[in-house]
Amino acid sequence: KLADRESMRWTEQANCKDASPEIFFPKKQDPTLLQLAVKICRDCQVQTDCLAFAIENNIDQGVWGGMDEIKRRRLRRRGN
Repeated sequence: KLADRESMRWTEQANCKDASPEIFFPKKQDPTLLQLAVKICRDCQVQTDCLAFAIENNIDQGVWGGMDEIKRRRLRRRGN
């Protein structure tokens, strides 16, 4: 269900667009990187779009919209 290029235009405005993917997809659960990712997301103007994309597409890895896998899983369970 991944979106087409046009519906992904929000990524061009994301705070993370020039950040290292390692921050959002660390090889190990690194609390320092997680905190940095959440900080980058905190004032992002497309944070809601990012989070919605991850939830709608059942992305289970990385930080999206300021939430890690565990928080998104909890959010999905509450919505069902």
